[in-house]
Amino acid sequence: IRVWNLEMNRLEFTLNGHTDTIHELQVSNDSKLLCSCSQDTWIKVWNLETKRLLRSQGNVAAVYTLTFAKKDTKIVTGNSVTSIKVWDPLTDTRDYTSEEQYGEIYSLRTIDKPGELVAFAGKDGIIRVWNLNKEALEFVLGAHSQSVLTLSV
Repeated sequence: IRVWNLEMNRLEFTLNGHTDTIHELQVSNDSKLLCSCSQDTWIKVWNLETKRLLRSQGNVAAVYTLTFAKKDTKIVTGNSVTSIKVWDPLTDTRDYTSEEQYGEIYSLRTIDKPGELVAFAGKDGIIRVWNLNKEALEFVLGAHSQSVLTLSV
């Protein structure tokens, strides 16, 4: 992962750790943490101030997407095996894994200020909204005729 200074148009530093394609990067709201997920099945949490790896979370399959939630106290991930996982980036503890099977999840985005609702979509073309407090599906926004590769809020 290369971190650039856009004002100076120069490479600041490189974070090494993934061994395969990196699918997504997300920076915390305070710009102190960077999370990455990869085809190599690993989610990594980096401290941007110290330029060091804080945590690594292994998975059973490639991780396509992630988002910070609940005011940066949680990370929500989606993978190629169909589950949503919620975990604490600082303690490396997993809060829960969804029991529901959704198909491959390609994109996750926090959609409210407190970060309690997360929209996700993927191969099946359905956009769903997950409630982190209830640990359950809140509602479905509808289906597309093809896969949904990314969401934006």
